Amino acid sequence: WTVACNDSRLWHKTIYIKGYGTRYVHDTGGMPMDTLDLFVGSLDEAYQVGRRNVEVYLVGD
Repeated sequence: WTVACNDSRLWHKTIYIKGYGTRYVHDTGGMPMDTLDLFVGSLDEAYQVGRRNVEVYLVGD
């Protein structure tokens, strides 16, 4: 699974999203600041995840 993140410094980096695990930042997207777009497997899963405030950590450099 991949993530889009509006911070270009995180492009092609691995991050840990609390509750969702490790993900790879694949795109910069067009979201507002401090926003991630978590790609999931289906529309139903996207509705289940919804919008949430979560802790995010950079994994390595």
